[in-house]
Amino acid sequence: RRYGKTMENVRNDVAAILDADKGSASSTGTGTTGTTTTDKTLQASDLKGLSPEAVIKRVGALFTADQKKSGVLASVSLAQFCLESGYASSELAINANNCFGMKCSLSGNTWSGSTWDGKSKYTKKTGEQNPDGSYVTWKVNVEKTGMYNVMLDYLTTASRGVDIEREFYINDAIPFDGARSLCFTRMWTDASEVRQDNQGNDIRPSQKEVFGWQKVRFKDDMGYTVEPYQFYFEAGENTISLKAVNEPMVIRSLSLMPVESLKTYQEYLADQPQTQMTDTGKNWSLKVQGEASQLRSSPSLYARYDRSSPITEPNSVVNTVLNYIGGDPWNTAGQWIEWEIEVPEDGYYNLSVKARQMYQRGALSGRTLYIDGEVPFSDMSAVTFAYNTNWEMRTLSDEKGTPFRFYLTKGSHNVRLEVTMGEMGSILKRLEDSIYRLNQIYRKLLVLTGATPDRYRDYNLAGVYPEVIEAMDLESKRLYQIVDDTVAITGQKSDRVAVAQTLAVQLEQFVESNERITESFSNFKDNITSLGTAMQNMSESKLDIDLLMVTGENASVP
Repeated sequence: RRYGKTMENVRNDVAAILDADKGSASSTGTGTTGTTTTDKTLQASDLKGLSPEAVIKRVGALFTADQKKSGVLASVSLAQFCLESGYASSELAINANNCFGMKCSLSGNTWSGSTWDGKSKYTKKTGEQNPDGSYVTWKVNVEKTGMYNVMLDYLTTASRGVDIEREFYINDAIPFDGARSLCFTRMWTDASEVRQDNQGNDIRPSQKEVFGWQKVRFKDDMGYTVEPYQFYFEAGENTISLKAVNEPMVIRSLSLMPVESLKTYQEYLADQPQTQMTDTGKNWSLKVQGEASQLRSSPSLYARYDRSSPITEPNSVVNTVLNYIGGDPWNTAGQWIEWEIEVPEDGYYNLSVKARQMYQRGALSGRTLYIDGEVPFSDMSAVTFAYNTNWEMRTLSDEKGTPFRFYLTKGSHNVRLEVTMGEMGSILKRLEDSIYRLNQIYRKLLVLTGATPDRYRDYNLAGVYPEVIEAMDLESKRLYQIVDDTVAITGQKSDRVAVAQTLAVQLEQFVESNERITESFSNFKDNITSLGTAMQNMSESKLDIDLLMVTGENASVP
């Protein structure tokens, strides 16, 4: 993706303009061309100032002729020309007549048969990378001013095994604070099959890293903002840069993507083909054990064993059996676990998850469901699990309890569950902001009263710091609202959010009676600290997974 368009977008534009390519517009083809035009009079600089459509019409005949000679589709080679040269407007195109970004020395290519004389060269200082590789810059031409998502296609390399961190710059400036700490996960799997000791107990295999390509949109590593970050770009040429903070990576592409809302469930269904499944398919079911996941984002997300419940599968009262995954380590936004499933035919299937959230009373654990790397529709952006000490078989359904229908083609698919804060994300962000403001209030009072105020002295706080009293009154109301919103989401008041209510009551009392501030100053500080601890605990989203089930629409789920 370059200049705001993908290869397929540009190729479709080209095919619509070239009459000669109408018959092959729906054909498929990949690769770049080896065009060797003999028209020495046409230079890229001759195309300067022309519209994209005019450029395509001007040079189209050259590529059509080359198709007959080389067999490479004119729509493909011309689309590559447009992307690489920015419709013949790039520096290399104008100054070197090089519209494909080809280097004079490339894997030993002698350019036999080309019109290049083998001697003339154009040197361009790209400024793309520091000598140590810690700062990389690309130029992008944005067609339309607006907001964009940024997608990175990357590969991890052998290193310390921790998450990768980068800073993101637009035109040499960090656009907002979240762009300072972008995190990218690795992929892990079992290094061997599960073995047993001489007593028949399962031996957990060690973990090994899988080095594969991953695509991810830039997003909040804290999980407070659930949707991917949106970045503002002005139309025209911009620069985007990544600065290494932690760990190396290989980058295949960096794409500006249009900001698109997830489809509703009804829109998702409308986009799927109408398929009549066989009776065998409608009654088919597949059970995938949680501990049999193929990939995880962390080496700590390994298979675990549970003896507390007789309905955990598999189960043994005699031996240690690895029978679930998740638990305490699976608690941070962005962590994910992925399973592979295989369905027998094209059609609609239901998905069920046997899960247990026994870690936070009065809290919800959220997970985003991905199928083959995409969230199918908006309801799957935050699937929540309420507190329950027992396993619950949960068929993913709408508010009325009607199971969602997922369209899957015959063959294998990847199902991923990723930790998300869901609706709690905005509340946690508000709590974080509230703690910041409360600390500002505390420090301002500290300047006047000291750490241990004299209880018998009148500091006249309302007269000296009237703005602090007003801030306390406002913050009390904010905390009450946070408590109400949290209860509305979770259905009950947990001990963690109760800390916010305690602090709201205390602030209310301070406003009504200013002398209480100095009497309870130390306690006020402790309550702010407790609120910070509570926020940290609330941001944890732990969950156990026993198994997943994929079933036809008529199959029963236990």
